[in-house]
Amino acid sequence: SISEVGGFSMEMEGVRFYLIQVAEKGMCWLKVRTEGEPGHGSIPNQDSALIRAAEIAEKLGRNRLPQHNVDAMIRFVNLLSSHLRFPKSLVFKMLLNPTFSNFILDKVFPDKGVAQTFAAMIHNTANPTVIHAGEKTNVIPSVAELEVDGRLLPGYTSEDFIAEVRSLIGEEPEIEVIRKLTPTEAPADDAIMDLIREVVLKHDPGTVVIPNLVTAFTDATHWKKLGIKCYGFVPLKLPSDISFRNMFHGHEVLFEMVEKLIT
Repeated sequence: SISEVGGFSMEMEGVRFYLIQVAEKGMCWLKVRTEGEPGHGSIPNQDSALIRAAEIAEKLGRNRLPQHNVDAMIRFVNLLSSHLRFPKSLVFKMLLNPTFSNFILDKVFPDKGVAQTFAAMIHNTANPTVIHAGEKTNVIPSVAELEVDGRLLPGYTSEDFIAEVRSLIGEEPEIEVIRKLTPTEAPADDAIMDLIREVVLKHDPGTVVIPNLVTAFTDATHWKKLGIKCYGFVPLKLPSDISFRNMFHGHEVLFEMVEKLIT
């Protein structure tokens, strides 16, 4: 199966790479429920359900879950770094070392968006996205519900993910799984990769094709159930100053890219 997401270009040190999706993260969306004493809005309650939910959102939003170096990411880092000059090649490989990875992601990478993407490739992620609490401004709600977009690396389950979330937020809040999908991975040495590489080099000589782990999910999670090997390959040669990552759910980035392409 040939599907979406893979095939876009990325430039580093003057080299253009085409990232072909061979693996993608799974999904485990959570609803975290907190409870507290209701009351009148004129008297603050620092232990209210809403404050508890906000504190959980902050913990999940500002802390990373444990690092996991899955095969797809190890291959990606080693291949990409082999085409970079020293010392960048060495620094990039150090992403796989949990002792240094946080420092490299937070302090060394010049582009914070790129750093966030690479961080998501070596961690399961728990991203707070929705919160529901209260109906009236003058009433402290007794219940708050926080929705969390969880993404799982290949080889990890929803149970593994919830255990990691619990390590940050504790055992008290009630957690409900809203929806889950299994991570997928296809062989990076399949013959289809040779054909993809041949096609890319025919149209853009001198570039490098690399198997990639995608931090989102596609229909591959369903095709895999039928025994189908799934690859992401929709060729897209991007200008060097355009980030593929920022085109998803962002502020008019697609329109800005089209404008640059036609002017």
